Amino acid sequence: VTATLKKGRAAGVVFDPGGRPASGATVILSRLGNRVSSYRPGEFRVSNSEDKMNTTGADGASEIPPADGEDRLLAVHRTGFAEMSVETLGDSGKVNLQPWGRLEGVVTSGGKPLARQRVGLRTPINQSFGDGYTFQYNTTADRSGRFVFTNIPPGEHFLVRHVGSPQAGSMDSHRLPVNVGPGETRQVSYTFGGRNVVGFV
Repeated sequence: VTATLKKGRAAGVVFDPGGRPASGATVILSRLGNRVSSYRPGEFRVSNSEDKMNTTGADGASEIPPADGEDRLLAVHRTGFAEMSVETLGDSGKVNLQPWGRLEGVVTSGGKPLARQRVGLRTPINQSFGDGYTFQYNTTADRSGRFVFTNIPPGEHFLVRHVGSPQAGSMDSHRLPVNVGPGETRQVSYTFGGRNVVGFV
């Protein structure tokens, strides 16, 4: 399968981590300064009318309307993820997916697991201007304090604890940087320090 990059147009073929054409991959063109958001692991959607999205066919091929070299191209498939500038796509027209990462951990305090803690995984707030996407995933630890995040784009992200309630509002605390490599299952011990304060009003 061959592909070309036409002047002013992003076009190419998406390949899965095994080197096969990725049929059914979602390809998103995000204009420079816009960001594509994800709130469910493995799913990205456009929210700006300037951004465009399509799906690859059986040959993994995709063609997107005219784009500047600094615009971002994202490819999302059940087997993996890719993000690059249109300029980086170059003459090869190849978009090579990296396998999703996975994060597993246990919430602890004072050496003991904490049950039912609400934790989140998200991209850093201070991402560079050129980054084309952002995500926020939330889950609740089980009775043993264990939690899992799947379908994570490779890179450095933040693990956070949600303090408060969804109804009354909550905030992030105990930010922990975590780097998840392509295809890696990262194990973390999410430990809270400090002291317990008990009182009566």
